Amino acid sequence: MTEQLVSGDNIVLAIMASYLIQFLKDHPAKLLAWITKEHPKVLRGFCAFVAALTAVGITFSFEAGVLTVTGLTIAALSNFIMTGVSQFVLQHSAFRLLIRNRTKTFNIST
Repeated sequence: MTEQLVSGDNIVLAIMASYLIQFLKDHPAKLLAWITKEHPKVLRGFCAFVAALTAVGITFSFEAGVLTVTGLTIAALSNFIMTGVSQFVLQHSAFRLLIRNRTKTFNIST
């Protein structure tokens, strides 16, 4: 049985997480004022935490207010770790491609 490590859902979650983190960083109320460019380790740690949260949401099921965790095996834990790592990489890539460069303008003149 082959599993797909990165699916369309993973990509959408990574983009949403990246935009949410940037929104919270730019919010006038400074909801994430403790995350700045001067503290890159804190930012990376927070992003890894968000990636782990999205991996949990993908790996385990949550229906009608009930969190169901079944098959807590080594295989399931390794899947959680691999999904978390792939989410972190996708989240970082989405930030670099879609958010960080959004303020740059391109001058196309002949």
